[in-house]
Amino acid sequence: MNHSHSTNSSIGCTVDECKYHDSTDYCTLDHIDVVKSETMENVESQEATDCGSFEQKE
Repeated sequence: MNHSHSTNSSIGCTVDECKYHDSTDYCTLDHIDVVKSETMENVESQEATDCGSFEQKE
């Protein structure tokens, strides 16, 4: 996962607490990993997924 330090307009993000969040509500990563947030075989809703690339701001 590469951190480009510039806005990636293909990845919207409103999580201010993430160190990859840009002030214009976009991510600064080249790509993100989307992961299941629940231990279930079939994901059936948006709420059951998370950004696996999230890292807490320091």
